[in-house]
Amino acid sequence: MSLLRVNNLCVSFFTDAGEVRAVRGLSFALEEGKTLGLVGESGCGKSVTALSIMRLIPFPGKITAGEIFYRGNNLLSLEDKAMQDIRGNEIAFVFQEPLTALNPVFSIGNQLQEPIRIHQKVAKKEALRKTVESLGDVGIPEPQRIVKNYPHQLSGGMRQRVMIAMALSCNPSLLIADEPTTALDVTIQAEILELIAGIQKERNMAMILITHDLGIVADRVDYTAIMYCGKIIEYAATSVIIKEPLHPYTQGLLESIPALNQDKGTPLRTIRGTVPSLLALPKGCSFCDRCFKVSPVCHDREPELLQVGENRWVACHRVESKI
Repeated sequence: MSLLRVNNLCVSFFTDAGEVRAVRGLSFALEEGKTLGLVGESGCGKSVTALSIMRLIPFPGKITAGEIFYRGNNLLSLEDKAMQDIRGNEIAFVFQEPLTALNPVFSIGNQLQEPIRIHQKVAKKEALRKTVESLGDVGIPEPQRIVKNYPHQLSGGMRQRVMIAMALSCNPSLLIADEPTTALDVTIQAEILELIAGIQKERNMAMILITHDLGIVADRVDYTAIMYCGKIIEYAATSVIIKEPLHPYTQGLLESIPALNQDKGTPLRTIRGTVPSLLALPKGCSFCDRCFKVSPVCHDREPELLQVGENRWVACHRVESKI
C-alpha cells in the first residue's frame, strides 16, 4: 500500500474575475522512502498541490473534488483535530522562503520547541534538548547559541536549515519541500539538497520535492511528475524522463538546460509563447498554442493521461496515436 495516494484532486480559487482552476484532476502515489519531484513553471499548481495535502489552502481557494489518502486514511474527511495531529508530526512542510515562514518576534528555539511540545507531549526542558539536537542534525554550528537568535540574525542558508530542523523535529514519514533552495546561491543550494537527501536516506522518509528546475531532480528524485496548467502531463522514473522525454513540454524544459559540453555562444532553446491564464484556458490541450509538434486534434480535444509503459504516463495526442 502506498504511503500517500492522491486521486483526481481538483482545487479552485473563486475570485471576482471568475473561477481559477489551479489543480485539475491530479493523481499520483508515493511509497515509503521514495522521492517524487513535482516540476513545472510558476503557477502550474505545484505549491497548491502541496498545500492541499496539508489541508492549508488559503481563502478563496477550495478543494472541489478528489481524495488524498495517507496510510489508507482520507485526509480530506478527517476532523480538524485529527488533521492537526498529522500536520507537522507525520507530514511536515519546508517552505520556500524561510524569512516569511519564520515568526520574526520569536527566537529560533521558541519556534522549534512548539511542534515538539505539541506533538511529542514533552516538558519544556526536554523540548529544548530536542531542539538543540535537531539544529545539530542539520549542520548548524553552536546550536545552543543559535536557539537564542531571531530569524533576522541568521543568513539565508542558516534560516533554511532551521526550517528543515523544524520540519524534521518530530521525525515525519513524509516531507514536502516546496522549492527549498529558491533564494540561495548555488553552493548553499547544493549543501541544502545534500543535507535533505542524507537525512531522508537515514530515516527512510518519503519526500515530495517541488521545483521548476529539472537539473535539481536529475539525480535526487526517484519519480518525476511534470505539471502544466494544473495537470500532470508526464510521469515516469526520473532517469527515464531525463533520457527519453515524450511530451513536447518536457522536451522543451530539458533542451533549455545548458550542457557542460555546449559550445560557448550556442543559444539555448526556448519554449515559445506564455502560459495561458487559468481563467481562460484554450480549448483542447492547454499547451497547444506553444507546442512545436501541434496538430489539429490538439486544438479540439484535451489529451488524457494515458499509461504508455511500466509506471509511465503521458498526456499527448501524438504519443496517444502511437499506443
